[in-house]
Amino acid sequence: IAEYQAGGLQLVGALGELPADVNPAALLGQRNPLSETVQSRQILLVPDVAEAVEWQNTPLLHALEVQSFVCLPVLYEHQPLAGILAISPQAHPEFLPEGYELFLRLGQQLGIFFHQIEEHQAIYQRLREFSMLLDFSRRLVGLESGGVLEILLESAFAVAPQAQAGWVAAWDAAQAYLVPQVTRGFVDAQALQKMRIFSGEGLLGQVFDTRQAVRL
Repeated sequence: IAEYQAGGLQLVGALGELPADVNPAALLGQRNPLSETVQSRQILLVPDVAEAVEWQNTPLLHALEVQSFVCLPVLYEHQPLAGILAISPQAHPEFLPEGYELFLRLGQQLGIFFHQIEEHQAIYQRLREFSMLLDFSRRLVGLESGGVLEILLESAFAVAPQAQAGWVAAWDAAQAYLVPQVTRGFVDAQALQKMRIFSGEGLLGQVFDTRQAVRL
């Protein structure tokens, strides 16, 4: 099964016995049934690859020694979420119309299921963010400005635990520049705190000037 993303397909799981020297994920960038079914939003039922000229020289199918396959898109409101490929090393009798209907309904049900998972994940993320915001607000009670900036930096590290260093600057209205106040993870924090950043200068100055977050 491969998940559909803006950049293409990403393999998320495989079941059954696959050749030990084959990496299916590395072959998803080339023409294959998964990309075709996701782009066309159509089910592919191929009982015999030897009789399907368009699939005979496909690197993915050749590497997996596929003789027959079923490939179906997972859709939600006509938008592709994933693709599922089921393969066999042997040719298969012709598929009946009832089989097509079965795979069609399976794809539709999986689409609903996948969408519900995404919704649950989004709800969990929002609840987590709300909980962190409440905790941040609770910890601010009775603090001076320096303590507030310390808590702000701690909260930033909690949101992005992979971060190795960070700092918070405050705006000096009289001098019209940003002054680093709180740092973490820097070898020479004192040198950093001597910096002065004007509005629009560098990445931090641009973020301050535009009031828009930047994620790189």
